Amino acid sequence: MKISTNVKTGKKVQCTSWKSPSDPSIGSFSAGIQAQSLPQSFIWKEGSPYWRSGPWNKRKFIGIPVMDSVFLDGFSLESDEEGSFYFTFSFVTKNLTHFFLNDQGNMTLSSWDEGKEDWKVMWSSLQTECDIYGKCGAFGFGSCNSQSSIICSCLRGFEPKNTEEWNRGNWTSGCVRRTPLQCERVNTSSDAGKMDGFLKLNMMKVPDFADSSSARDLHECSQQCLESCSCIAYAYEAGIGCMSWNRSLIDTQKFSISGSDLYIRVAYSELDKVGDVKKIVTITVIIGTILISICTYLLWRWMAKQKARRNKAKGIILLNSREARQKLPNDNLLGDNLNQVKVQELPLFNFEKLAIATNNFHISNKLGQGGFGPVYRGKLSDGQEIAVKRLSRTSGQGLEEFMNEVVVISKLQHRNLVRILGCCVEGGEKMLIYEYMPNKSLDTFLFVPPKENLLDWRSRFNIIEGIGRGLLYLHRDSRLRIIHRDLKASNILLDKELNPKISDFGMARIFGSNEDQANTNRVVGTYGYMSPEYAMQGQFSEKSDVFSFGVLLLEIVSGRRNSSFFHDEQSLRPFRICMEIVECRQHCSISRPNESGFAIDTLTSSQSIKDPNYIISNGSAFKLGFFSPVNSTNRYLGIWYNNISIFTVVWVANREKPLKDSSGVLTISEDGNLVVLDGQKDILWSSNVTNSTVNSSAQLLDSGNLVLRENTRATIIWESFKLPTDTFLQTMKVSANARTGEKVQLTSWKSSSDPSTGIFSIGIRPLGLPQAFIWKDGSPYWRSGPWNSRIFIGIPNMYSVYLDGFNLVDDGGTFYLTYSFADQSSLSKFSLNSQGNFVQTNWDEGTKDWEVEWSALQTDCDVYGKCGAFGSCNPQNSPICSCLEGFEPKNIEEWNGRNWTSGCVRRTPLQCGEEGNKDGFLKLNMMKVPDFADWSSSFEEKCREKCLEDCSCLAYAFDNGAGCMSWTRNLIDTQQFSKAGVDLYIRVASSELDKVGDAKKIITITVIIGTIFISICTFLLWRWMAKQKARKKKEKGILLFNKVEAHQKFHSDNLLGDNLNQVKVQELPLFNFEKLATATDNFHLSNKLGQGGFGPVYKGKLSDGQEIAVKRLSRASGQGFEEFMNEVVVISKLQHRNLVRILGCCVEGEEKMLIYEYMPNKSLDAFLFDPHKQKLLDWRKRFNITEGIGRGLLYLHRDSRLRIIHRDLKASNILLDNELNPKISDFGMARIFKSNEDQANTNRVVGTYGYMSPEYAMEGRFSEKSDVFSFGVLLLEILSGRRNTSFYHDEQSLSLLGFAWKLWNADNIVALIDPMISEPCFEIEILRCVHVGLLCVQEFAKDRPTISVVISMLKSEIVDLPHPKQPAFTERQIALDSDSSQGKQRICSINNVTVTMVQGR
Repeated sequence: MKISTNVKTGKKVQCTSWKSPSDPSIGSFSAGIQAQSLPQSFIWKEGSPYWRSGPWNKRKFIGIPVMDSVFLDGFSLESDEEGSFYFTFSFVTKNLTHFFLNDQGNMTLSSWDEGKEDWKVMWSSLQTECDIYGKCGAFGFGSCNSQSSIICSCLRGFEPKNTEEWNRGNWTSGCVRRTPLQCERVNTSSDAGKMDGFLKLNMMKVPDFADSSSARDLHECSQQCLESCSCIAYAYEAGIGCMSWNRSLIDTQKFSISGSDLYIRVAYSELDKVGDVKKIVTITVIIGTILISICTYLLWRWMAKQKARRNKAKGIILLNSREARQKLPNDNLLGDNLNQVKVQELPLFNFEKLAIATNNFHISNKLGQGGFGPVYRGKLSDGQEIAVKRLSRTSGQGLEEFMNEVVVISKLQHRNLVRILGCCVEGGEKMLIYEYMPNKSLDTFLFVPPKENLLDWRSRFNIIEGIGRGLLYLHRDSRLRIIHRDLKASNILLDKELNPKISDFGMARIFGSNEDQANTNRVVGTYGYMSPEYAMQGQFSEKSDVFSFGVLLLEIVSGRRNSSFFHDEQSLRPFRICMEIVECRQHCSISRPNESGFAIDTLTSSQSIKDPNYIISNGSAFKLGFFSPVNSTNRYLGIWYNNISIFTVVWVANREKPLKDSSGVLTISEDGNLVVLDGQKDILWSSNVTNSTVNSSAQLLDSGNLVLRENTRATIIWESFKLPTDTFLQTMKVSANARTGEKVQLTSWKSSSDPSTGIFSIGIRPLGLPQAFIWKDGSPYWRSGPWNSRIFIGIPNMYSVYLDGFNLVDDGGTFYLTYSFADQSSLSKFSLNSQGNFVQTNWDEGTKDWEVEWSALQTDCDVYGKCGAFGSCNPQNSPICSCLEGFEPKNIEEWNGRNWTSGCVRRTPLQCGEEGNKDGFLKLNMMKVPDFADWSSSFEEKCREKCLEDCSCLAYAFDNGAGCMSWTRNLIDTQQFSKAGVDLYIRVASSELDKVGDAKKIITITVIIGTIFISICTFLLWRWMAKQKARKKKEKGILLFNKVEAHQKFHSDNLLGDNLNQVKVQELPLFNFEKLATATDNFHLSNKLGQGGFGPVYKGKLSDGQEIAVKRLSRASGQGFEEFMNEVVVISKLQHRNLVRILGCCVEGEEKMLIYEYMPNKSLDAFLFDPHKQKLLDWRKRFNITEGIGRGLLYLHRDSRLRIIHRDLKASNILLDNELNPKISDFGMARIFKSNEDQANTNRVVGTYGYMSPEYAMEGRFSEKSDVFSFGVLLLEILSGRRNTSFYHDEQSLSLLGFAWKLWNADNIVALIDPMISEPCFEIEILRCVHVGLLCVQEFAKDRPTISVVISMLKSEIVDLPHPKQPAFTERQIALDSDSSQGKQRICSINNVTVTMVQGR
């Protein structure tokens, strides 16, 4: 229909109302188009304007604020050459819709509701009194705020024409200008030069009688109006242009949404008044803000300085367990062992200094690029060269690698692992700083012709051996068992001497002590280096790194890359060639590649797919075949992505009846159904089409849909999209029919290895307002919120994430949800995992992995009904649940115990239906609306009124797309969002509204008046605390010692030797003295474990239950102080599973203590020389202890970054953990060697008689061979079960060494073996160990093997052992040396020899 008017002829087509509902004769109201100047729609009452739409802007009438959302651009106003303007509409919806002018003059839009079989009012022209034409007279506008009792007020610069009438609520006389305009005044007047100006009014319904002008923009429109003295207002609207007014401004209205900016012309003095008010407000705000800001700034400035000092002193902990779990994906790199990891604090580097060091990260300093971001070379101000690994802000993968590398590398200390120097964390910048490797990586030597000549065989072998040592440390010797997962030539760095350093731990995975292998759905690494079980099945273990090491070894030996055979016809990717040969020899042609390289996508009734054959969709997007899930041998028919490296299943057929072997066959049965058969031809799964057909075929489409067609009519009779499993693909429809109950839903797998139907499902609930639900065992688990024709309003980021790719359609009672994104170049899917989370993932071609884009359950608040009835959940709060305003917990005890399921109850009953105060509504912003909403067609004001009039209505909300929603039952599953959401209005008693109003006043006054005083007091308090803390720090000291103090307190022949300068003390966690006193029961004698030159050792138990050993420096012991300081320097630099672990220290006043892990089995001598406990040490345990001690020594001598000589290795210094694993302890006597040192001399011999080598005891010379001698003595003690000193009164032998040598020469060495371990099956192995022990205790250091050779001998890696020479300290030697020994004492005193008797801790 067309409503029209002709400006030339006056001819018009209008609607006219009935006189009354029972009298259709022409009433007093008519509606039509007025086309003079700017066309508008009018309702006239007896020929006079009664309502006006505002001008048409080619899309809508700008005086109808909700026209965008309500009318969906279904209107059109056109004109023709004959002067006719006509107005028509046509909506997209199929519902019956019409406009109706009733006998009261209200034009309403109604739509037929099939469910209620009634007309629903969608919109009406007259919603408030302000919609009546000219309600507030000339120069007046009515406020559409229904909360205001006086709806009309004068425009700024105007005042009521008749004050008495205005005060009585009769506004028809309107307003008049308060101050005349200055336009055209004489220049000599007092106001000369002061021009009129414009006041801007936002969101206005523009007045009637607008004139249109040719101004092209807002500025030109303003100038035209200012230059015309008759122009009293202007506005500019896109689609209309410039509008101006030169008569009274009538029918002006203030909107709460939409509308236009209206500029009112006022005198200059009126502008001054507005300016004065603004100045007063501005000055007040500025003065108050300055006072508050000064105090706040000073406080925060102080806190920033304190934080900076702490960061510089202690380093910064980059992440904790909780943060890592939030940021890493479900299948995170660290694995399930994240809880056992505490990040080692790292020194903090300043970003500015790093920028200077790298020349502002100049491209010329760039060393390389990885998934984490770039690596730069830098030079610090002291000349030290560094490598800076800078996290790219745009790299999600890099963030994971960064966090993973910090956790792993901070726990590692080995000369063949790259060394981290510190980190930088400032704002969005995250960087790791490493030692700089001038020779870069191995591949730059190995595969570059000029440089490969520099790698002779000896250099290559040393590199191979170093890489192997580094891997051995990662797999066996470090306290954290680590799988590298990305070992390759480019990750092996070379120092100046071409020593290898394993780097890049971004992909590393930490194993638990009892783990041998693990699985992952996220395969990371480099093709060509990944083991087959890892690349194909996601299984990885130590053997995965061994495979990579093997590839690397072959590359080093051959000098050729593994990938260099890409174009070699004979050796092109041998694994793939083998697969191609297998494919070409398969008996079934279905899965054999054709000449173009593609498999056919269709299965006919004469064909079948036998396991392991398959078909591929025409565009090669998907593959259909048989597969086995991770950690399962069962076989299933499924569909998965074909062109990506990660195996990703999207559909499973026989999920409830798996095949137990590879006998499965997919075929089309005689009745035309798709069936899966086992080896006995039994049907395990069928498409179950009831109408049989003899001519059908199945096709796999590029959408991932498997369709079964009846070939005669080419119709689809079955499709996999209507029987989905856990994955929602583009163009798939998830549906539900409210009348029939038919539905298509996704169901989760039971687990990642079991695709049978799990306990979670997701689908559409069509009742009321349609929503998406996740159900757990049939009960709601998550809810999307109602659909508003564009988005689900309970998903706050749906606009930004989904880009309007979703659509929910009502197709004759069946609601179905589907999606199709505009960007078809990237893969995207939704899947319901076995934990009930619905996750969107996109395929990232850069990282070759699925990246999580969105998930339904991001916080606990997303779980359905988390806070019970009338409870609101906010994930930003702690606790997350709170009662809605006006409500209180139903069960306070449960609520305080964080059990919120009972919900809340109303605090004050409603007054609905009672006289006096009425109920009201409290507004809650940005909310997820509750479940069980009732829908109505009312607009926002009517929605409020309707709820207020209905005593059963508890709350309402209005959304432009969803309309009016109200609730009459418990408000369940309500959540507070940080963005988006809907305004929810909760019905409360009037007394609750008063409380809210009073609370707001109190809060406002308190904040304004009290903030200044609180800020000042807070600043003074924190300033005082800063001074107190500074004094305490001076008293306590954080660093145990510095270089100057150490040099002052050590003797000239100090334990650290000349290497003190090269050592920077690793800072240790600080323990409180009071807590340690409590843990040890005030250092009670019953908790004393032993005593040494340093002082006593106590057992303690911290408040969290952790047992510790506390080594307390004796105040009277000068020797103990040296040992203490020496041990701090040494032990803080060591990380090995066979070295005792230090937990921290305590330095308060004169008290100095070291805290270690507690060893419940104490020391080795407590077992070895105790007749009762000796039985617990069988041969296998003794050999493991021996091997562990050897590994620990190897680490000290060869593999740690600091070469360390222990100098006091003995049975009492070997501690045993719960599993009797050995830990070398007591580094008070240790000495650090430089990299080029082989031996050193001392005038101060320290150690224990019986374990000291002869050259050390007699001449003060010590080296690695000194520790090897002690190890040999210890080995013979372990084998014999006797102390070395137990032969003191034996006339035949002075020591165990003499006794062993005597038996060896008599060919009766078996007599040395402890009867407890003397078994025939172990005899050869034990005798070999005795042989090795005698080699270790040979008199001359040059004859003794190194510890690495000793370990190889013990493990039979060296078959032929040399004949041992006579040990030191045998009877003959002692007799011969008795004179010389006394002569030596004249040269250097040995009075300082100490005998320590430390008990196990």
